[in-house]
Amino acid sequence: MSFRRCELEEFWTRLRTPEHHAGPLAMVLSLGMPTEDAFPEASLLCPAETRRHQRMREPTSAWAYLCSHVALRILAGWALGRSPAALEFVSPGEPNVPPRLRGEAQSGLQVSLSHSGSSAAIGLRQGGMVGIDVEQTDRARDALAVVENFLTPNEVGEVLALPRHDQGPLALRYWCAKEAVLKAAGTGLSTDPRSVSVQWSGEIATTMLDGVAYELGRIGPHFPERTAGAIACSAPVGEIMETHSSFNELLSLFRTSQPWWMPASS
Repeated sequence: MSFRRCELEEFWTRLRTPEHHAGPLAMVLSLGMPTEDAFPEASLLCPAETRRHQRMREPTSAWAYLCSHVALRILAGWALGRSPAALEFVSPGEPNVPPRLRGEAQSGLQVSLSHSGSSAAIGLRQGGMVGIDVEQTDRARDALAVVENFLTPNEVGEVLALPRHDQGPLALRYWCAKEAVLKAAGTGLSTDPRSVSVQWSGEIATTMLDGVAYELGRIGPHFPERTAGAIACSAPVGEIMETHSSFNELLSLFRTSQPWWMPASS
């Protein structure tokens, strides 16, 4: 596994070319602060997703849900050459259910989504499993407080052997990696994270789960936002193309590339 960081425009072009079948793609999004200003792309969500968004009372969480799910539909629709609003997901709007495209519409495209605070991450891959997780780095203390609930004994020992100020970041790094693997496997936290033993080598890691080999890589820490994260893919992986964008930049590019989807009154 290797990473190639690129600008948004190159990432966008790669989504619509045959080359994107060769490896996974990862986008880290800065979502900005919640706003009451309406934007037409909110209509891309299906009714179940819209209802869930409307039920959310905490503004930051509601904004993150709305923006990240719109972004997922934009990227998946662009990759498949279909209207984002026409995409059908299994159990849309249900909490704790990883997004999965329904039936033949997916054409082999696997997707994964994560959001935390003002950041989101989206993974896409043709013909292989993919899972992604992103967390705000200020959650490192939370991760450290519950290490025995998700780390193996050896991993706990590795974390606690570090100086105190380094323990939380490593615990969070493990958490992101394990959640990414469980998302790729399609089980989520119904599988005990302690059943996933992660072997790190620099920014790359490997693990096995239910006889399937996974390769993992870190995302996020080199970007301006205070985020940490990981992407996990069933092996072999090859090169992962990664980009960082603001949500508004993605919307602008989408509007330029796909004007046909917008309502006539816009």
